[in-house]
Amino acid sequence: MEIKTKALLLTVTPFREKDAIVHFLCEDSGVYTAMARGFYGNNKKYGFAVDYFNLLNIELKKGRGDMYNLSWVEPVHVFEGIRAALSVSGAAMMLLAVVRQVAAIAPGHGFSSITDALHAIEQTSEPWSEAGLGILNYMYSHGFSLWGSTCAECGRKIDLPFGISSQGRPLCKSCCGGQSRHLSKEFLAVLKKETADAPGPMVRDLDYFVQSITGRPVNLLRFLQLVAG
Repeated sequence: MEIKTKALLLTVTPFREKDAIVHFLCEDSGVYTAMARGFYGNNKKYGFAVDYFNLLNIELKKGRGDMYNLSWVEPVHVFEGIRAALSVSGAAMMLLAVVRQVAAIAPGHGFSSITDALHAIEQTSEPWSEAGLGILNYMYSHGFSLWGSTCAECGRKIDLPFGISSQGRPLCKSCCGGQSRHLSKEFLAVLKKETADAPGPMVRDLDYFVQSITGRPVNLLRFLQLVAG
């Protein structure tokens, strides 16, 4: 069985001396795990093609069990602009961290929302806002929407939430009590597809939202250490 698809690298885990186990988010096929033979060493089989922030064409061949073998790869687009500054790289790394977390519990697609977000991060002067919007779009593709939904408590239709419940569900102002999180104006600005004044409050709310859905710590705040200045 062979799979040919576009893909983004999510994780690399060294295996033995020169090999690696790689996880890809793939177009039309969710997340796949593959063995990359000769990934390390003086004569790297794949060169530097298999790297974060490279949009790839890959070919996977069925191996043992659920594992595939990476048999061929070529870059389609290299997001060079993302590597140009630490703050831009940090925003993009935050995006991929959420993809890894959510894909572990809901291995859906959402591929186009991530590639669109990477393009936007690469081209904008506000990478954190674009990364936040990319995360919200990715969560939306998995059914976790904060747009145009209803309050999780009273069922009232709301355009934008005032807060989030401990299960990551939107709440209106009347239902946002002590056990829920009131959303910052920076997070709401990104929900409105506007620029957040500062990334800190927006990232804190994102961290709470993703963690409440996945049930596992995400610690998105660590990426803010790469903000310039």
